[in-house]
Amino acid sequence: EEEKGIKTIKLVSEFCNAKLKGSFRILEMASSMKSVISKYLPSYVSAAIVKKAAQQNFEYSFLFKKTEAVTRLFTPGIEIAPQTQIKGNFNSLSNTISMDGTSDKLKVYGYVFANWKLNGSSSNEQLQLNMSSSKLYLSDSLWLTDFAVKTNTRSDSVNLKVDWDNKKTSNLYKGDLSAFLNFHADKTIQFKIQPSSFVIADSVWNVNKANDVLIDSSYVTIKDLMFEHDGQSIAVNGIISDNSKDALRLALNDFNLANLNVFTKQMGLKLQGRTTGESNVLDFYHSMVFTSNTNFKSLFVNGEEIGDGDAETVWDKGREALYMHGTFTL
Repeated sequence: EEEKGIKTIKLVSEFCNAKLKGSFRILEMASSMKSVISKYLPSYVSAAIVKKAAQQNFEYSFLFKKTEAVTRLFTPGIEIAPQTQIKGNFNSLSNTISMDGTSDKLKVYGYVFANWKLNGSSSNEQLQLNMSSSKLYLSDSLWLTDFAVKTNTRSDSVNLKVDWDNKKTSNLYKGDLSAFLNFHADKTIQFKIQPSSFVIADSVWNVNKANDVLIDSSYVTIKDLMFEHDGQSIAVNGIISDNSKDALRLALNDFNLANLNVFTKQMGLKLQGRTTGESNVLDFYHSMVFTSNTNFKSLFVNGEEIGDGDAETVWDKGREALYMHGTFTL
């Protein structure tokens, strides 16, 4: 319906109630939104190549109800709880966007967000987007409490902050990570984690400040992405691309295998001991090959002593074959 130039579109269904009200053209919305985004990321979304669109100024709201049948068909990895709501407004003339969302539960490809909230707003200077969840479930037995993501976008840069805190005096899980993304004129994206730390089961891990990640349309280069704690380290370096010779390397130094128990306990697996070694992944997008050469000290599995030793492993995806060789002594 339309009255005095103000259009209203309403949709009422078992799946969702939706409403658009204002001045808008459906077919030109995508171009209008790209034009607004180009104000904050001009190198990534160039205003010069965005198709000129009519002015859009409208408010919107979506109330999700019984979504299972639709999401199972079109987005099988996503589940949306009844009464999930998203609303806001968009004005292409003033380059402003606002968005608010709430949901008791969102499940996104296995990750569950409880008491999910979303808030976004923009001005001519910056675009802010904040998301929070009282608990982010990584699995049935592992979750992050008071999980929050905050972003601030302006002048081809996105400042990112991620934190969580289970607020316990023992067995503490807490994170305070800061990072940024820079969008370059050649369409590459630089990602870097700034000096940050996180706590897993009372152990404080620090991020090596030298880390640098470069993302291009055809490759990802990772340099010195390292996490360190009390002489232990996990380091990632290498290139992910279509080139079968490019490799991604994971290096462990004096890594305490007990760190993994928080992830493996639901599989009935308890590990003890230390490991040092390197693993490589080649031909990532095609016939992926995984190799590792690892040294173990005082290895225990579910309380049973395996001892000291070395193990070499090769996984050939093309042949679906795993080759292993190693020796251990008690």
